[in-house]
Amino acid sequence: MSAVERTLSDVQNAPAALKSQAEKNILTLDNDTVSCSLPEGETTFIISLVRSSPLDRFTLINENLAARGELRIAVSNEKLSADSDKWTPVDGAVSFKRKRLFNVSMLGVEAKYIRLTFHVEHEKDMAALGRQAFAQSVVD
Repeated sequence: MSAVERTLSDVQNAPAALKSQAEKNILTLDNDTVSCSLPEGETTFIISLVRSSPLDRFTLINENLAARGELRIAVSNEKLSADSDKWTPVDGAVSFKRKRLFNVSMLGVEAKYIRLTFHVEHEKDMAALGRQAFAQSVVD
């Protein structure tokens, strides 16, 4: 079985359920799936791949349907901290908006560790961006 470690950027502002889970910090995969509500800010998952039980897909079920932001993926063959600059980035950032299901293929991944970093924008920031886009379309 593979294990998943989660790091939150701002645990003080996280809901109580997330605080208690963040304190545990290690999640186990249930049928290669983790379910959580992505909070605003940065949430990082580090997946430890066990060679004896290969993981070909990782699924994250996001319970925060209003979440909007980006997902960045990186890999490593050594255990690193979530904020280490030694991670090797994979294919840039993937934008998402109101996405519930993230299916991440692990096929062909030779690394022992995979880092998934979700950056969820603040709702006020999203509203401001929407107003700017609307104002710009009125001016044009």
